[in-house]
Amino acid sequence: MIKIPETGYVTVSSDYEQMRIPFESIMYIEARKNYVILHTFREKVISNTPLRVLLYDLPVRLFIQTHRNYVVAISQVNTLEPSRVTLINNEKVPLSKNYRKPLINTLLELGVIDKGF
Repeated sequence: MIKIPETGYVTVSSDYEQMRIPFESIMYIEARKNYVILHTFREKVISNTPLRVLLYDLPVRLFIQTHRNYVVAISQVNTLEPSRVTLINNEKVPLSKNYRKPLINTLLELGVIDKGF
């Protein structure tokens, strides 16, 4: 597991209130039709904040999009397969061919994987 020190939080609307969710507690974000689910270590937070808005608030060094509907915390990536990413808690998220190369390039840049991958 890679440790990239960056503190902060993202603010989302959930149940008619604003919630601050620390970056380091987010494992991945899943977009659904009219809402997103932020999967954290403790809970799942449902928000009506669009994924494209959340992407602007998330640090590029900590999060990367793996699919049109998924963003993962780089520190949570365990293994890569041709069409999915396995996180350190063994959950699997989709990896589309459009996001595969940028994901690999980012992981290479950060030293998470070796060049021979």
